[in-house]
Amino acid sequence: MPRLRIHFLALAIILSPIFSSYAQDGILVNIRVSNYPYADSHIQEKLSYALSPFREVKMIETCQSDGLPLGLEQLVAFGKEHNVRFLAELSIDKMDLKRQKRTIIPLILFRYKVFGYINGTVRIVDVEKERIIQLENLKVDLKAAEQWQILDDDALDPNLNIAVDEKIGLFNNLEDEVARQFWEKVRRLTRGNSFGG
Repeated sequence: MPRLRIHFLALAIILSPIFSSYAQDGILVNIRVSNYPYADSHIQEKLSYALSPFREVKMIETCQSDGLPLGLEQLVAFGKEHNVRFLAELSIDKMDLKRQKRTIIPLILFRYKVFGYINGTVRIVDVEKERIIQLENLKVDLKAAEQWQILDDDALDPNLNIAVDEKIGLFNNLEDEVARQFWEKVRRLTRGNSFGG
């Protein structure tokens, strides 16, 4: 199996100028995305759109050639380099299709579903305190097709095949949901936080 090539994109988010009196006044968002089997990733553009209501947003893009996750010391150093209080990392490890079978009546009635899914992790680091304050899995899935079968029990039923254009639309919707969930986690960091320590 060929090794996945993973791109590293850093979005430096400089929040509202009301925090400008503090040495550390923002959030840095790191995005690591595996190559997708059916479509190109647009997650960075979707997050940029989600951030667009904020004034003075600065975006920085870099590339991590080996595709390996950064360790805590590297994340903290990167955050300090950009003078931010928090660093939030979204790692998307896999995006693919899966089939699920459910037996309704043994040997008689079956139901197959096809889902698109994204699996990843979210890490949030307090740069000032040099520690991870949140680490959790991120799992999103959407139904793409469904087929009821009487007697056949055929996992290769042609009705379960997903057309190329439908796959692109499915993965686009998955990325929309990932961007929404991830930004909601990051946005909570700014609520009532003075960024002053």
